[in-house]
Amino acid sequence: MNTHNSSLISLLEPVPVPVITTPPQPVQPPVGQNDNSKRAEEAKTLGNQAFSTSSFISEVYPPASTKKKNKLHMEGKRKFKEAAQHYTQAIDLDGQNHIYWSNRSMAYLRLGENQKALEDADRVISINAVWPKGYFRRGSALFGMS
Repeated sequence: MNTHNSSLISLLEPVPVPVITTPPQPVQPPVGQNDNSKRAEEAKTLGNQAFSTSSFISEVYPPASTKKKNKLHMEGKRKFKEAAQHYTQAIDLDGQNHIYWSNRSMAYLRLGENQKALEDADRVISINAVWPKGYFRRGSALFGMS
């Protein structure tokens, strides 16, 4: 083997490189973001609880002639408003979460506030255009407006 070929072969051989290992560093979210996300999820949970209660009350006790049934129906409406308020808190903390907007849209639908429901549904679609529930909320709001 000539000297020229052996120098080419030596160029192709791997060169030992020292490996420096360091323990992985946890990725820290920007200051306050983690707290906001947690608080937003807590607000969503409260909204879900209020929504569940109001759905049950409204379905079991629709508007009726008796005073007691009407009182329970109004309690259901109050709970939908409470749910919308909790979802608003979640949105204020994390406005890029499409689920918060969708949940508030549904609460507005149950309250008969179709324009607000439509605005929230459009926001859902702008944040996550491939999520079908945003389009369902939009259609429900438009149907309610017709």
